[in-house]
Amino acid sequence: MSEQGDIPLEIDKEEVSSQTFADESVEENYNESDDNFFKALRKTSTKHWLENAKEVVNRIDWKKLLNQSYVTSFKEDLKRRQSEVDIDKIVNLWNKLQNMKDTGQAKEINDLKKEIASQAVFIPNSSHPESLKCADEEPSVIYTHGEPRNPKGLKQFHEYCEKRDYLRGSNLGNLTLSRSYILLGPLAELAQALTRFSADGVKAAGFKIISVPDIINPHVIEACGFPTRGLRNQVFWLDNPKDSDEPMCLSGTAEMGISSLLENKVFAEEDLPIKLAAVTRCYRAETSSMEEEKGIYRVHTFTKVEMFGITANETGTESNELHMQFKQIQENLFSSLGLHFRTLEMPPVELGTSAHRKFDIEAWMPARNMFGEISSCSNCTDFQSRRLNIRYLPSNSTDLKYVHTVNGTACAIPRMLITMIETFQTKDTVNLPSALNPFLIRSWDESAAATPTYRSTFLRTKAQQDKATQNYREW
Repeated sequence: MSEQGDIPLEIDKEEVSSQTFADESVEENYNESDDNFFKALRKTSTKHWLENAKEVVNRIDWKKLLNQSYVTSFKEDLKRRQSEVDIDKIVNLWNKLQNMKDTGQAKEINDLKKEIASQAVFIPNSSHPESLKCADEEPSVIYTHGEPRNPKGLKQFHEYCEKRDYLRGSNLGNLTLSRSYILLGPLAELAQALTRFSADGVKAAGFKIISVPDIINPHVIEACGFPTRGLRNQVFWLDNPKDSDEPMCLSGTAEMGISSLLENKVFAEEDLPIKLAAVTRCYRAETSSMEEEKGIYRVHTFTKVEMFGITANETGTESNELHMQFKQIQENLFSSLGLHFRTLEMPPVELGTSAHRKFDIEAWMPARNMFGEISSCSNCTDFQSRRLNIRYLPSNSTDLKYVHTVNGTACAIPRMLITMIETFQTKDTVNLPSALNPFLIRSWDESAAATPTYRSTFLRTKAQQDKATQNYREW
């Protein structure tokens, strides 16, 4: 596939009969703090899996789940991943379904398929052997670049930038949620430069740059391996004015939007791998009270450059090879910026639901005296493709197979800003690396000189505003 060419897609349309949502009475009794509600919904918050139960059940890899040797080792894997999925229960439901096939009990069979689908969709991926080698559920350092920089007198990012009016992260309650922020002057220009630098880097590596929506169907988010309800979800929900029974979600990463683009598509093997990238805003309903994560380290919305790829699965090595390419691209980008960072092999407990193998990259943040995660990349094998029905036609067969998916972060702006400012600050300026020069509007000093600094008073209440107005008139 040429870089400028269109993505060769062929929609695989299937007629799906619509079914009603099971346990509607449970939905009426929903209480945000009641974990029993989520258990009653079998941890899914969308009707999609129930309405498409027949297709979802058929996409499950029953060959593996009915192999006792595989299930025995997989159960140990599930313990290390801290998964609550009951494999035995799902297999028993499948066996029950097989025994009912010729009974003519259509409603009972359909209900059983719904129950299987709503549970099986959350069966985690298996863990890569290298991930399983991580001892005591701690990541293993597999690569280190550069040396730490620890000069005296460094200011933490928020302290350095707020003092110079480059960052506003407080007194924004009248505008937005907590953990929001405004970037100004050279800091805003640096954010734009990092975005362009990263997008240019992935384009040079053969990625096709696309734009995807920020508003996503909830089943796509769940198909990517992220819960949309429950005590640990990070999803912002939106009311759907056209259908109150089908709310939408804000995307937490472009991985979701790109996945939705590929849903129900069939590719030719000779067109694979396909590498896509997108720059999007990411929305996450997460908070933290940890001192080292204050400021913009963990926020509700941020800009990210995301890489996404799909491969064939003929030799069993294609997605592993692409995954290593993603890691190399990330390491090349960060090393060209002169950062001190390390690459980690993540243990099963850190793989989430979808990842088979995952690398995290942590950069040294000298003013905080800590390594902080700035990037990650995951090989999800066929976890996402089975749930989203993304397939390919092998060149030597007429039987469709599921693609493998790989995703990775080229640049997450807030944490990159923290790393850059804490690494390259001096008393009077920030000496940015020359690799950014082609992407900067002007130098840091030129931008700083053009950024006005002024003092203002935040008046939260009407009484404060009236008093200030009266004082002004008297003056």
